[in-house]
Amino acid sequence: GCDIVYAENLQSAKEYQQLRERIAVPMILAQVQIDPGETSQQLYSLQDVADMGYNFALFGVTGLQAAVAAMQGAAKEMMSTGVVEKQPLAPFARVKEVVDFD
Repeated sequence: GCDIVYAENLQSAKEYQQLRERIAVPMILAQVQIDPGETSQQLYSLQDVADMGYNFALFGVTGLQAAVAAMQGAAKEMMSTGVVEKQPLAPFARVKEVVDFD
């Protein structure tokens, strides 16, 4: 047997629900936001995933996508103005805490 089933890239909520109904072990529904803002891609909220009976939701690279966008924004501002003042930045103390730099 298996401990968990990983469901990804099915074509509809109905397909996810049908799969969930056929499998009795815990399940994870994984999603990747291909092009943020793209309306043809169906993304399911945490509540949607729970309502379909899945035990876990995975948004595998969403954090990385957000970090890349933030770094690109900071780099663009640095290149155009010479300093980053408008792009939101974490306080340096928080950065040190997150990366265990103390």
